[in-house]
Amino acid sequence: MRLQDVLGFSSGEAISKAAAALLIAALAMTAVQASMLRHSARTPEMLLGIGTFLAALSMLLCAYARTYPEISGVFALFGISLGLILPANLASLSLRVGSRAQGKAAGINVVGQGLGLAAGPLTGAGLYQISQQLPFLVAASLLALACVLALFAWRSARGLLRGETS
Repeated sequence: MRLQDVLGFSSGEAISKAAAALLIAALAMTAVQASMLRHSARTPEMLLGIGTFLAALSMLLCAYARTYPEISGVFALFGISLGLILPANLASLSLRVGSRAQGKAAGINVVGQGLGLAAGPLTGAGLYQISQQLPFLVAASLLALACVLALFAWRSARGLLRGETS
């Protein structure tokens, strides 16, 4: 809808351009997961913090993007952020629950992702009817909250590694 409303693309052009932007995001996500994560010494919580910050930034930028190259760049940044968030989230869950509950935690994670994939577009479309920027601003706000939570988890994990109790 945004490609049609902001850039004036026809339905066919918008679908084609959206597919290309999604491909850019997927390639960026794959590149991060294939290269950076394999050699990163950062904790999952730190990667979550970085990823959610970048995702919030990408949503904020997308709210004000006015050209297709800007939108494509935002999708690349969002792909990078997902490349950090998705594996870091699963690793963090796995490390925090212990060996006997890893399957349950992974299952809950998958259910949550599925609910997000179903509810996100519906909610976004409703918010878009109010304002073209609103879905992106709401997403940026929620991702900023996730970033704060990830930073608290990172601080907590650092304290546990040092043997601190609180």
